[in-house]
Amino acid sequence: MNRPYVRNLIESELCNINDFKICYFKDIDHDASSPPHYYLCVPVKGCEFVLLCMITSQVQKIKFYRREKNLLNYVVELQKNALSFLDKDESVIDCNKAELIEIEDFVNKIALYSTDPLKIKYEIISEDIKKRVINAIMGSPEVEKITKKSINYCVCPESLPNTKV
Repeated sequence: MNRPYVRNLIESELCNINDFKICYFKDIDHDASSPPHYYLCVPVKGCEFVLLCMITSQVQKIKFYRREKNLLNYVVELQKNALSFLDKDESVIDCNKAELIEIEDFVNKIALYSTDPLKIKYEIISEDIKKRVINAIMGSPEVEKITKKSINYCVCPESLPNTKV
């Protein structure tokens, strides 16, 4: 796959979305030996950016680092059956690392040398997971205000933490 194809796929599948999506790719910023990861793509306003949260099975590592900084409340735990592709007993979405990324930077982040560099999974994501992810992003002191303001997904206001954005 070439960059224009990947850019077109991102723009057609991940821009101006009104619901969460899952994408799967190898991030060139990660160690060369590390495998591709699944990412939760959170709906944002406009088509210049994509908001990504990585899903990982390195639960203990994430919990250790987030506990040290008192950020564990912003890590969403997922059991094996929460999403069809999860093959470990437990995985997490570290919403402290929610990344608002420009489309062109996203294209450049994907390791194009792999056979299938970007996959979009059509997955039914429960309202509970969506709500927990939005609440974690909105509540995390690690997530920038501009990222929080970019979210284009409605969750009942009374369920959001008391956070000024």
